[in-house]
Amino acid sequence: MEWLDRPLGPMRIRAWGLLANMMANALALYGLSQVLSNQGGHVLLAVGFTLSVLFIALLAVPSE
Repeated sequence: MEWLDRPLGPMRIRAWGLLANMMANALALYGLSQVLSNQGGHVLLAVGFTLSVLFIALLAVPSE
């Protein structure tokens, strides 16, 4: 996937994806903290986890 290595602004698309992955991880962790304190948060946990898995699957493809 060569399009991941194209520049987009000050960074490459792969680097932007890594930042988005960190945000998805933060969302999942916030949802988990809400679940563990019995304040809901199941949707946040599910969305954050799903986005993290998708970003990892997309960004783990090696460049040729």
